[in-house]
Amino acid sequence: MEVFRPAFTAATFARWLLLMAAWVLCTERHALTECLVVSGAAGVWEHSAFHRVFSRRRWDLDALARLWLAALVERLSARKLRLQFVIDDTLGTHKGPTVFGLGTHLDAVRSTRKRKTFTFGHVWVTCALVVTVPFSPRPFAIPLLFRLYRSKKECARHGGDYRTKTEQARELVELLLRWLPEASFDLLLDVSYTNRAVLRGLPSRVRVLGALTPERR
Repeated sequence: MEVFRPAFTAATFARWLLLMAAWVLCTERHALTECLVVSGAAGVWEHSAFHRVFSRRRWDLDALARLWLAALVERLSARKLRLQFVIDDTLGTHKGPTVFGLGTHLDAVRSTRKRKTFTFGHVWVTCALVVTVPFSPRPFAIPLLFRLYRSKKECARHGGDYRTKTEQARELVELLLRWLPEASFDLLLDVSYTNRAVLRGLPSRVRVLGALTPERR
């Protein structure tokens, strides 16, 4: 966690560090107040101080991602492994009148060819770094960057510019190119992201691995 310290003030980092540790230890509902109970902070510090870590935050999620990526690349470079990033979207179920950015989205996991299932919640376009570890034969994807996808209807209702998932994915790719100006890496993409919006103009140091439908070739 020390790698993230430069992104925070000293006071905010102390609160954020406590919340992250409590989040891991929490076995009940992962709510902020529950984390304070698990950590022992409840009754010692005011809850509002921890809520302000998020509601009045001055720290930037992309800045955290850059610090995290730099730390991971430093460790992976010692193993002389080619960097691999995967981009896809994930659906999280959420409800509530005060939750921002909710919408009705296709649930690809629960849907079949004959029946489509829709779920109310958030869709996140996510970029993760793929790593291997000694204790497992399977690779792990460590999330780095993400963007909340909002439908045209939701953007019109609550404000904000509408952006497609592929446009958001390209934004994440551009960040990788900027942060890794000399590195060669692989980009693993679902069929939904192997299109011109994501792939146009990529430098030769980026190798793309993904399925192409006939109309996308």
